[in-house]
Parts: sequence; structure tokens; C-alpha cells
Amino acid sequence: MWLFDGGTMDSSVRGEVAAEFSQIYLCVGEDGKVFIPWGSPLGLVRENDIGQVLLTTLRQVGTVSVEAQAFASMPAFDPTWSNVVEFSITAGASASIDPWDPGATGFSIPMTPGIAYRVRFVVIDGETGSQQFRDDPQALPSELYLIQFWPQPASSAVVLKNESPWAQLWVYGALAGTIIPTLSDVPAPDRAAALIDLVFEAHPDTARRLRDGDERYLPGIIAYLKQLKVQTYHDPDFSYLRDDQHALELLVAQRLASK
Repeated sequence: MWLFDGGTMDSSVRGEVAAEFSQIYLCVGEDGKVFIPWGSPLGLVRENDIGQVLLTTLRQVGTVSVEAQAFASMPAFDPTWSNVVEFSITAGASASIDPWDPGATGFSIPMTPGIAYRVRFVVIDGETGSQQFRDDPQALPSELYLIQFWPQPASSAVVLKNESPWAQLWVYGALAGTIIPTLSDVPAPDRAAALIDLVFEAHPDTARRLRDGDERYLPGIIAYLKQLKVQTYHDPDFSYLRDDQHALELLVAQRLASK
């Protein structure tokens, strides 16, 4: 069990749920509330239109293990974690972890209705699990989806750590929608290069790893360019992003070489 100094754990429950389309759900229960503004660039979590919190799994499909831990106060943050998001909810009746398929079975979690909770979503051993899923999708998952929660007034949702390549693909894709509009005044021929430069400034560790030859981190950077491609789909000045399947990778390589 993953438990660290910094908070007394009151209870813990563990179960398995079926993920599909890389999704499982935290259902806050009837009359509960989720404090995640629509469009928040969190990547691994978001609220859907029926008051559930969508939790991203690294597996597109398959049964995953989830552990929910209740604390009396904020537990310590384990520095070995690679991917962590926190957000706030008010629990309703019968909070639960649910599969993507509403007809499948989830499991209840020990939240008190009417209490505001801070929720920490951690994917443990996510990069190992991602590689495992690519190599053998039928293998027993090696990763764990950890949910810690404790009473605390509602505050802003935040990405606390985002280091694994598989997770960066999701988080950077969400962040792209906030960064690309800031470049609207950059002439079309230069906008993609300016975006890459801005992304490297925002994520220096990712840029360093790419310079060191670790291509696992390339998809996260490409996620920004794919969003630019979507937003400029009908603009002929950006046709080169659409017509050449290798254009995005070449742009990243050119900007890396220019630094």
C-alpha cells in the first residue's frame, strides 16, 4: 500500500474497474459538486456534463486497479510520483469509482455527503504500464490509479506533476488551447516555429530530454502542433502542417537544432 508520512489514513478501499476510451470516472454522488471549470487544461482529469470527474487511464481499454484512500488531513506528497493532479469536490450521496460503461460495476468510496474534499489523482508506475500496454495489451496491468482525499475547502484544480511521456500527451494537448491564442499576431509562416519555441520555454525538462535523444517525449510536443493544425484547418497558409505527415516532427527537430 502506498502510504507516506504527513497524514493519518482513516480508511482505504481498492477495486477494479473497466476502462474504455482511456476513461474511468469518479462519481461524486447525488447532490455532489465538482469544482473544475469547463475547459481547464488539466489533461488527466475533467468534469463531464453530468457531474462526474473523468479520470484518464493510460490504457485505451482494459480492467485497471484503483485505490481510494481517505485522510483526516492532507497526506504527504511522494517525490517519486510522476503524474499528479489535484481538484476539489463536495461529496454527494454514494460517491463511487465507476467504469466507462454505465452498465458495468464500480465500487463505493468512503466520502461523507456534504463535505468538501480535496482530491489527489496519482498514476503510479504509469510509464511502465504504458509500455506494457503497447507490448501486450492483455497482460495484467502493472500501474495503479491512486485517489487520495481529505476534508478541505474548495480551491483551484492544478497539475502538480507531469513527467511521464504518456501523460504529457494528454496534458500538453489540453494546455495547447490556452497557449496557441497568444500567438495570433505572429505571421502564419512563423507561427508553428514560434509555438515550438514557446513550448520549449514552458517545458524545459521535456526539451532537454529531447535534445538528449529520448524520443518518448516527442508526442507531447507534437500535441501542441496538432492543436494548431486543428485550429487552422481551413487556412491555406498552414496547409503544410496537414499535407506532410512528417512536417510536425521535422519542425520540432529544426527548432531543437537551432537552439
